[in-house]
Amino acid sequence: MRAPIEEFSQRRGFYFRDNFRRMVRLCFFMLLVDSALLGYIFYQTYTMPVADVYVSTHSGELIPLISSEDPDRAFLARPVINVDAI
Repeated sequence: MRAPIEEFSQRRGFYFRDNFRRMVRLCFFMLLVDSALLGYIFYQTYTMPVADVYVSTHSGELIPLISSEDPDRAFLARPVINVDAI
């Protein structure tokens, strides 16, 4: 029969080894889940459709607004309105 200290140290060694392997598997699983969620976020970000935005006048007429990636250059996309023609 083994001495109690030797038996305890052997059981403790198995305990730490088994828990280390369990934690490594858990970390790999969590890494896979994180990668899948990150991929899903990128997919949703890049495939999101551009929302159509409209403005209404006092008479109820709807005018579509043109979206611009650069707000400083938004004036280039706007039509020129001749005030004298109105």
